Amino acid sequence: MRARLTGSRLLYGVLLAIITIAEWNTTALASTRIGNAEMQMWYRTRHTFHTNGRDSVNWVQWRNEAFFWFTYDDFVKNGKILNQDNLAIPFVQGATLNARYRFRADPVWSIRESYRNQYDPHERKSYLFPENGFRDVFLDLDFGQVGSGKLTARVGKQQIVWGESDLYRSIDVINPLRIDQNQGAGEKFDEFRSPIWALKLNYSIGNVGSMFSNVFIEPFFTPGFRGPNSDLIVDGGGFRAPFHMKGCLNDQNELVEYSASNCSFRRSDGSRVFVPWNPTWRGRAQSRHPWSFINREANPRAGTPDYYTSSDSPDIAGSRRSYIPQIYRGQCTLSLNGMWNPCTMAGGGRIFGTSVSGFDFSLNYANIPIGTSASFDNSDNAGAQVYGDTDISQRLGLGTPVGSFEEGLRRCLNEKGQMDGPKIDRSQRGNRKTTILVGADLNGYNNPGRFRRNNKNGVLDDNGEPLPGKHNAVRDPITGCFAAHHNWARTNVIGFTSTYNDFEYTGAVFRIEQSFSTKEHIRKLSAGSGRNAKLLPGSEAYRKNLAFSNNKNWHSYSPVWRSMVGFDLLRTYKFFSYIPFLHHSFSDQAWFLSGQWLMKNQWSNVANPLCYIVDNGGNGITKEEERALERKDGKRHYSNSQCRVHRWEHLFTLGFANQGLFASRVETRNAVVFEPRAKDWLLFSQWWWRNVLGMEQVELSAGVSWYPSSSMSQGWSGLYAFADRDQFWFEFTYYLL
Repeated sequence: MRARLTGSRLLYGVLLAIITIAEWNTTALASTRIGNAEMQMWYRTRHTFHTNGRDSVNWVQWRNEAFFWFTYDDFVKNGKILNQDNLAIPFVQGATLNARYRFRADPVWSIRESYRNQYDPHERKSYLFPENGFRDVFLDLDFGQVGSGKLTARVGKQQIVWGESDLYRSIDVINPLRIDQNQGAGEKFDEFRSPIWALKLNYSIGNVGSMFSNVFIEPFFTPGFRGPNSDLIVDGGGFRAPFHMKGCLNDQNELVEYSASNCSFRRSDGSRVFVPWNPTWRGRAQSRHPWSFINREANPRAGTPDYYTSSDSPDIAGSRRSYIPQIYRGQCTLSLNGMWNPCTMAGGGRIFGTSVSGFDFSLNYANIPIGTSASFDNSDNAGAQVYGDTDISQRLGLGTPVGSFEEGLRRCLNEKGQMDGPKIDRSQRGNRKTTILVGADLNGYNNPGRFRRNNKNGVLDDNGEPLPGKHNAVRDPITGCFAAHHNWARTNVIGFTSTYNDFEYTGAVFRIEQSFSTKEHIRKLSAGSGRNAKLLPGSEAYRKNLAFSNNKNWHSYSPVWRSMVGFDLLRTYKFFSYIPFLHHSFSDQAWFLSGQWLMKNQWSNVANPLCYIVDNGGNGITKEEERALERKDGKRHYSNSQCRVHRWEHLFTLGFANQGLFASRVETRNAVVFEPRAKDWLLFSQWWWRNVLGMEQVELSAGVSWYPSSSMSQGWSGLYAFADRDQFWFEFTYYLL
């Protein structure tokens, strides 16, 4: 049995902030002002491509964006809205209204036939129109002098930006990131964060004694905090791309539309063939959503598995069994839970100012939810109930089922054929039990189209074994339907930041950020997986390990400390002048150089034995045992070491940007990210051409994100998840206002 964690503030925060390189040196854009109103509007289109670096270039995006930014100064002046005497607001001296509206459409989801066949119409529509509404809508209120200081406030849908780290979310964790339309590369943070409804106050108290000046107090409260998985796409995992059954095949191999009653029949040969919308057996490259963070694949070291045994080989017929994760609805169970719920309210504050030595500093505190863990409870699995066909159940040693196949199917999928909110019967109330459905592999590995006898491009022989050079044999007619437990917990994030401008010696600005999070998920290795795979059932060691897994519910918690030490340097570099073919602006104009050393430590002295994203307990088979098994049966086996995260982790970033090449018409941003333990890299470069051919309203851009590492590395940054999805893109922007 296996456990799965689909939400982790740590990992998503690290990865998604690392690859949002384009935060630096944002260019001031033109705008139109009419009276007190200032407006900015643009149209932008982007074509994005993915490549595995060998023989595949995949067109994955044709984004069309319309953006409107409206600012109205003196919306409130001298306590009056729009200067109307009958619209007075007490205590408010002035206010500015801000609103940013964004519409996005991606026609690639309608154009590409593979995408039309991969997802149902409702899902495709959400990808076709990922955004259409106000991103930010807020009022900046000025209350004037209140007591000994000045008070301002921002109320509405907004972004709350804390911390000194670039490309790394340690304290800057209030807003989630839109991770359902890109890998993050080439997006500015203010366009990448998802604003939330919040109230933020800012109270200026000036000098404090003789040590501190320009001191501010900034508390905030939000009734609708959203975790990092609010816009996450997980193939087959319930986040934006859930497992969804399309139908089943009759004796003529014709598709029958799905319903529990329609698809409970057995074919004339006694089998059932189910057809998911996006079957896993098509392979990772064909079944993966282009913006999914977790890849669904039979290889447990490269993505979310779709099986629940610890077998060493997917290439031996009947060696693996499929599972369907189930997500039940209810308060605090999903990634989006509305507002004013205990699991969505968050608050905190910070104090910031300048010390007598010239150090800018901030003291930060926030109490926030850490998100849903969505793990499986081993005690549920131990009490699994069998539904389905008596003859198959007895043949597989599972005894006599407690209910029919149709009853079991209703416990696995809802009426629409999705994993989301299946039927709850009396046996599940109060404690949802795992259902073992006997009589079908719901992932459809026995699809007739996979057999060579039915399809010249088939990959299986008549016995369901892979043909030479092919993989993923058929599975036993059994599916585990596991109830995911959503355990919301809260953490206290305590942080400190400081910057110092060393203009006398180095000319650099030095930055430091430290944070301590009191409670975050870590995961325990369960019985029957990884190094425990060879524990004999019934043994004392197995009993103790199983009891531990049940007690910990597959995971526990640990405080986490994070650290950043960095520098920024703005200067010219004369060595460019010695490169003959370079324009003189390379050496004349200043370059922005930024470097960081990032660290993380799990405070409990526990190295996480299961990775946060790759749900891999391993199979406990060594390389020698793998080769011995292959010599014995002539079939392909795999040695799969368990995924492991170190207690201490490190990450290094180096950025190099310029905003003034070729008479300020060309801007470039470049970065290198390196994770030393996993040897994972990210190489990033993006270039902008402004004032194209004398047209001030036109801007062109191109960029590339290259991941020269391994998808098997399983490093803490998550860079491995994109190792076979190098990305390049071309962008056109026209500024209307």
